[in-house]
Amino acid sequence: MGLTGLVSAGPTLIGVAVILLLVGALVAFFTIARAGRLDQDPTGARPMAAFLFSGAFATLWVAIFGIASITSGILGFFGRQRSMYSGMDSGMGSFFGGPKHPVGDANIRTITQGVLLVLVAGLASLIHRRRGLALAQGEDDANSPTKKVARTYVGVVSFFSIAILIVAALLGLYFVFELIAPGIYGGGTRWSTIKSLIEVAVVLVVVGTTFISHQGIAPKALRLLGGPELEAAGNDHQGDSGHDHDHDHDHDEAVTEIN
Repeated sequence: MGLTGLVSAGPTLIGVAVILLLVGALVAFFTIARAGRLDQDPTGARPMAAFLFSGAFATLWVAIFGIASITSGILGFFGRQRSMYSGMDSGMGSFFGGPKHPVGDANIRTITQGVLLVLVAGLASLIHRRRGLALAQGEDDANSPTKKVARTYVGVVSFFSIAILIVAALLGLYFVFELIAPGIYGGGTRWSTIKSLIEVAVVLVVVGTTFISHQGIAPKALRLLGGPELEAAGNDHQGDSGHDHDHDHDHDEAVTEIN
Protein backbone atom coordinates (compact mmCIF):
# COMPACT_ATOMS: atom_id res chain seq x y z
CA MET A 1 0.00 0.00 0.00
CA GLY A 2 1.10 3.58 -0.42
CA LEU A 3 3.02 5.55 -2.95
CA THR A 4 6.48 4.34 -1.94
CA GLY A 5 6.06 1.12 -3.88
CA LEU A 6 5.45 3.09 -7.07
CA VAL A 7 8.95 4.56 -7.04
CA SER A 8 11.84 2.33 -7.99
CA ALA A 9 14.11 4.67 -9.96
CA GLY A 10 13.99 7.95 -11.80
CA PRO A 11 11.44 10.76 -11.56
CA THR A 12 8.44 8.40 -11.49
CA LEU A 13 6.27 10.71 -9.42
CA ILE A 14 6.95 13.63 -11.74
CA GLY A 15 5.72 11.50 -14.63
CA VAL A 16 2.56 10.65 -12.70
CA ALA A 17 2.16 14.36 -11.88
CA VAL A 18 2.37 15.24 -15.58
CA ILE A 19 -0.46 12.80 -16.32
CA LEU A 20 -2.46 14.23 -13.42
CA LEU A 21 -1.85 17.73 -14.74
CA LEU A 22 -3.09 16.79 -18.21
CA VAL A 23 -6.21 15.14 -16.80
CA GLY A 24 -6.85 18.21 -14.63
CA ALA A 25 -6.42 20.45 -17.66
CA LEU A 26 -9.01 18.44 -19.61
CA VAL A 27 -11.48 18.57 -16.74
CA ALA A 28 -10.93 22.31 -16.39
CA PHE A 29 -11.41 22.84 -20.13
CA PHE A 30 -14.79 21.10 -20.21
CA THR A 31 -16.06 22.74 -17.01
CA ILE A 32 -14.34 25.89 -15.76
CA ALA A 33 -13.12 27.27 -19.09
CA ARG A 34 -16.56 26.96 -20.67
CA ALA A 35 -18.48 28.78 -17.93
CA GLY A 36 -20.20 31.94 -19.14
CA ARG A 37 -18.93 31.51 -22.70
CA LEU A 38 -22.33 32.40 -24.18
CA ASP A 39 -22.78 35.57 -22.13
CA GLN A 40 -21.84 39.03 -23.28
CA ASP A 41 -18.38 40.00 -22.12
CA PRO A 42 -18.02 43.81 -22.33
CA THR A 43 -14.66 43.87 -20.54
CA GLY A 44 -13.21 40.94 -22.50
CA ALA A 45 -11.84 39.44 -19.27
CA ARG A 46 -13.60 36.08 -19.44
CA PRO A 47 -10.91 34.27 -21.51
CA MET A 48 -8.21 35.33 -19.06
CA ALA A 49 -10.37 34.29 -16.10
CA ALA A 50 -10.93 30.91 -17.74
CA PHE A 51 -7.18 30.48 -18.18
CA LEU A 52 -6.34 31.55 -14.62
CA PHE A 53 -8.90 29.38 -12.84
CA SER A 54 -8.21 26.40 -15.12
CA GLY A 55 -4.52 26.66 -14.28
CA ALA A 56 -5.30 26.99 -10.58
CA PHE A 57 -7.48 23.87 -10.72
CA ALA A 58 -5.04 21.63 -12.61
CA THR A 59 -1.97 22.55 -10.54
CA LEU A 60 -3.86 22.31 -7.25
CA TRP A 61 -4.20 18.53 -7.48
CA VAL A 62 -0.56 18.13 -8.48
CA ALA A 63 0.45 19.98 -5.31
CA ILE A 64 -1.85 17.77 -3.19
CA PHE A 65 -0.34 14.71 -4.85
CA GLY A 66 3.08 16.05 -3.87
CA ILE A 67 2.03 16.31 -0.22
CA ALA A 68 0.81 12.70 -0.27
CA SER A 69 4.13 11.67 -1.83
CA ILE A 70 6.13 13.39 0.90
CA THR A 71 4.07 11.61 3.55
CA SER A 72 4.59 8.25 1.88
CA GLY A 73 8.33 8.83 1.55
CA ILE A 74 8.73 9.75 5.22
CA LEU A 75 6.71 6.73 6.36
CA GLY A 76 8.88 4.52 4.17
CA PHE A 77 11.83 5.04 6.54
CA PHE A 78 10.01 3.21 9.31
CA GLY A 79 9.31 -0.50 9.61
CA ARG A 80 11.37 -1.59 6.61
CA GLN A 81 14.00 -4.33 6.56
CA ARG A 82 17.56 -3.32 5.78
CA SER A 83 18.64 -5.53 2.89
CA MET A 84 22.01 -5.51 1.18
CA TYR A 85 22.43 -5.11 -2.57
CA SER A 86 23.85 -8.04 -4.46
CA GLY A 87 27.04 -6.19 -5.32
CA MET A 88 26.93 -7.46 -8.90
CA ASP A 89 26.43 -4.02 -10.43
CA SER A 90 29.25 -1.90 -11.74
CA GLY A 91 30.98 0.70 -9.58
CA MET A 92 33.11 0.82 -6.46
CA GLY A 93 30.33 -0.59 -4.34
CA SER A 94 30.21 -3.78 -6.37
CA PHE A 95 34.02 -3.96 -6.42
CA PHE A 96 34.21 -4.13 -2.64
CA GLY A 97 31.15 -6.36 -2.40
CA GLY A 98 29.21 -3.80 -0.38
CA PRO A 99 25.86 -2.10 -0.98
CA LYS A 100 25.64 0.09 -4.03
CA HIS A 101 23.31 2.58 -2.35
CA PRO A 102 22.40 3.29 1.26
CA VAL A 103 19.01 2.08 2.47
CA GLY A 104 16.24 4.59 1.85
CA ASP A 105 17.27 5.98 -1.55
CA ALA A 106 13.80 5.32 -2.95
CA ASN A 107 12.24 7.19 -0.05
CA ILE A 108 14.60 10.12 -0.52
CA ARG A 109 13.67 10.27 -4.19
CA THR A 110 9.98 10.17 -3.27
CA ILE A 111 10.35 13.01 -0.76
CA THR A 112 12.47 15.11 -3.14
CA GLN A 113 10.03 14.76 -6.00
CA GLY A 114 7.12 15.46 -3.65
CA VAL A 115 8.74 18.65 -2.38
CA LEU A 116 9.38 19.79 -5.95
CA LEU A 117 5.76 19.14 -6.88
CA VAL A 118 4.47 21.06 -3.87
CA LEU A 119 6.77 24.03 -4.46
CA VAL A 120 6.27 24.37 -8.22
CA ALA A 121 2.63 23.31 -8.58
CA GLY A 122 1.55 24.87 -5.29
CA LEU A 123 3.06 28.24 -6.18
CA ALA A 124 1.56 28.10 -9.67
CA SER A 125 -1.89 27.28 -8.26
CA LEU A 126 -1.68 30.07 -5.70
CA ILE A 127 -0.66 32.67 -8.28
CA HIS A 128 -3.35 31.65 -10.76
CA ARG A 129 -6.03 31.58 -8.09
CA ARG A 130 -5.16 34.98 -6.60
CA ARG A 131 -4.96 36.62 -10.01
CA GLY A 132 -8.25 35.05 -11.08
CA LEU A 133 -10.05 36.18 -7.91
CA ALA A 134 -8.70 39.69 -8.31
CA LEU A 135 -9.98 39.75 -11.89
CA ALA A 136 -13.43 38.52 -10.84
CA GLN A 137 -13.71 40.90 -7.88
CA GLY A 138 -12.86 43.80 -10.15
CA GLU A 139 -16.23 43.53 -11.91
CA ASP A 140 -19.35 45.00 -10.29
CA ASP A 141 -21.91 42.83 -12.08
CA ALA A 142 -22.68 39.75 -9.94
CA ASN A 143 -23.59 37.83 -13.11
CA SER A 144 -20.54 38.80 -15.12
CA PRO A 145 -18.79 35.99 -17.06
CA THR A 146 -15.65 36.23 -14.92
CA LYS A 147 -17.66 35.77 -11.72
CA LYS A 148 -19.41 32.77 -13.27
CA VAL A 149 -16.03 31.28 -14.12
CA ALA A 150 -14.89 31.84 -10.52
CA ARG A 151 -18.01 30.24 -9.08
CA THR A 152 -17.61 27.30 -11.46
CA TYR A 153 -14.02 26.88 -10.28
CA VAL A 154 -15.16 26.79 -6.66
CA GLY A 155 -17.90 24.32 -7.52
CA VAL A 156 -15.64 21.93 -9.45
CA VAL A 157 -12.93 21.97 -6.76
CA SER A 158 -15.59 21.36 -4.10
CA PHE A 159 -17.08 18.47 -6.08
CA PHE A 160 -13.77 16.66 -6.49
CA SER A 161 -12.82 17.40 -2.88
CA ILE A 162 -16.02 15.81 -1.59
CA ALA A 163 -15.54 12.79 -3.87
CA ILE A 164 -11.97 12.27 -2.61
CA LEU A 165 -13.03 12.78 1.01
CA ILE A 166 -15.75 10.13 0.71
CA VAL A 167 -13.39 7.58 -0.83
CA ALA A 168 -10.64 8.36 1.69
CA ALA A 169 -13.07 8.07 4.60
CA LEU A 170 -14.29 4.67 3.36
CA LEU A 171 -10.72 3.43 2.97
CA GLY A 172 -9.77 4.76 6.38
CA LEU A 173 -12.66 3.01 8.07
CA TYR A 174 -11.83 -0.26 6.35
CA PHE A 175 -8.19 0.05 7.42
CA VAL A 176 -9.42 0.42 10.99
CA PHE A 177 -11.23 -2.92 10.65
CA GLU A 178 -8.05 -4.45 9.22
CA LEU A 179 -6.11 -3.13 12.20
CA ILE A 180 -8.61 -4.52 14.70
CA ALA A 181 -9.11 -7.91 13.07
CA PRO A 182 -6.38 -8.60 10.47
CA GLY A 183 -7.28 -12.28 10.34
CA ILE A 184 -10.78 -11.50 9.13
CA TYR A 185 -10.20 -8.51 6.85
CA GLY A 186 -6.81 -9.51 5.48
CA GLY A 187 -4.32 -6.85 4.46
CA GLY A 188 -0.59 -6.71 5.06
CA THR A 189 1.32 -6.36 8.28
CA ARG A 190 0.04 -4.27 11.15
CA TRP A 191 2.59 -1.56 10.37
CA SER A 192 1.60 -1.43 6.70
CA THR A 193 -2.01 -0.91 7.77
CA ILE A 194 -0.97 1.86 10.17
CA LYS A 195 1.01 3.54 7.37
CA SER A 196 -2.03 3.37 5.11
CA LEU A 197 -4.15 4.92 7.86
CA ILE A 198 -1.67 7.77 8.29
CA GLU A 199 -1.62 8.40 4.54
CA VAL A 200 -5.42 8.45 4.44
CA ALA A 201 -5.48 10.83 7.41
CA VAL A 202 -3.12 13.22 5.61
CA VAL A 203 -5.32 13.12 2.50
CA LEU A 204 -8.40 13.84 4.62
CA VAL A 205 -6.73 16.83 6.29
CA VAL A 206 -5.25 18.31 3.10
CA VAL A 207 -8.31 17.82 0.88
CA GLY A 208 -10.64 18.86 3.71
CA THR A 209 -8.67 22.07 4.16
CA THR A 210 -8.82 22.63 0.40
CA PHE A 211 -12.59 22.19 0.44
CA ILE A 212 -13.10 24.60 3.36
CA SER A 213 -10.81 27.26 1.89
CA HIS A 214 -12.57 27.18 -1.47
CA GLN A 215 -16.03 27.18 0.08
CA GLY A 216 -14.97 30.35 1.88
CA ILE A 217 -14.57 32.08 -1.48
CA ALA A 218 -18.24 31.69 -2.36
CA PRO A 219 -21.06 33.72 -0.78
CA LYS A 220 -22.70 32.07 2.22
CA ALA A 221 -25.88 31.35 0.28
CA LEU A 222 -23.90 29.22 -2.21
CA ARG A 223 -21.85 27.20 0.28
CA LEU A 224 -22.54 23.54 0.99
CA LEU A 225 -22.95 24.19 4.73
CA GLY A 226 -24.51 27.62 4.40
CA GLY A 227 -27.04 27.27 1.62
CA PRO A 228 -30.63 28.46 1.36
CA GLU A 229 -32.06 25.54 3.37
CA LEU A 230 -29.92 26.28 6.41
CA GLU A 231 -30.59 30.00 6.11
CA ALA A 232 -34.33 29.38 5.86
CA ALA A 233 -34.22 27.25 8.99
CA GLY A 234 -32.44 30.04 10.83
CA ASN A 235 -34.83 32.65 9.53
CA ASP A 236 -37.78 30.76 11.04
CA HIS A 237 -36.43 31.74 14.45
CA GLN A 238 -35.35 35.26 13.51
CA GLY A 239 -38.45 36.63 11.79
CA ASP A 240 -38.73 38.78 8.73
CA SER A 241 -36.47 41.52 10.07
CA GLY A 242 -33.70 39.03 10.65
CA HIS A 243 -34.17 37.73 7.12
CA ASP A 244 -33.73 41.18 5.65
CA HIS A 245 -30.62 41.75 7.70
CA ASP A 246 -29.05 38.46 6.67
CA HIS A 247 -29.83 39.10 3.02
CA ASP A 248 -28.10 42.44 3.03
CA HIS A 249 -25.12 41.02 4.89
CA ASP A 250 -24.67 38.12 2.46
CA HIS A 251 -24.89 40.45 -0.50
CA ASP A 252 -22.13 42.68 0.80
CA GLU A 253 -19.92 39.72 1.70
CA ALA A 254 -20.36 38.16 -1.73
CA VAL A 255 -18.97 41.29 -3.37
CA THR A 256 -15.80 41.18 -1.29
CA GLU A 257 -15.28 37.41 -1.34
CA ILE A 258 -15.80 36.62 -4.97
CA ASN A 259 -15.49 36.07 -7.56
